Amino acid sequence: MVLVKADDRTSLPRAAKDKLLEPAEGEGIGPDRDEPFPLAETVIHSWVHYMEAFGEIPTELSEYAELMKELTA
Repeated sequence: MVLVKADDRTSLPRAAKDKLLEPAEGEGIGPDRDEPFPLAETVIHSWVHYMEAFGEIPTELSEYAELMKELTA
């Protein structure tokens, strides 16, 4: 799993990460649904330049490049 549109000005990304890595009983994955979700280290943030590029291809894609490196390593 990849956290996307994360806004570090709030506690939501941290809370989401905690719930994915330490799911409540029966809310995880695996046969007994108690295992943590696989979570990428790379986080895709909700940067202004992504919003400003609406309808166009954004030019700043460094986080996506980092994600590709992580996934292909």
